[in-house]
Amino acid sequence: MTQSSVYVAETGDGKIVGFSTGGKERGGKYAGYDGELYAIYIFEEYQGGGLGKKLVKPIADELIQDGFKSMLVWVLEDNAAKYFYEKLGGQYIDTTDITIAGAELKEIAYGWPVLNELAKEG
Repeated sequence: MTQSSVYVAETGDGKIVGFSTGGKERGGKYAGYDGELYAIYIFEEYQGGGLGKKLVKPIADELIQDGFKSMLVWVLEDNAAKYFYEKLGGQYIDTTDITIAGAELKEIAYGWPVLNELAKEG
């Protein structure tokens, strides 16, 4: 995987309701984590029905296929999506401060040190 892949979720009539993207871990700061879930987004009305797992699984599968062993994801501390990552078995790695549009925010890294386990769950 030399580039990031994007997976799209759509309804039966072709309306896009979510996406995920991932690839090689970009920071290089966390030894043992070589893959990264860059982003996942699902319209609120489609959340809670298992679509998130279905969007994470192909990222995990592709990372494994390309020889990656682990994966991490960054999420804003105030974002309720952090509970989704915890439910998927993501382990707390670190917290960092970031600035977005002049606002100081905290971001949490969650990781899956054994990517094969995450791929099986999906």
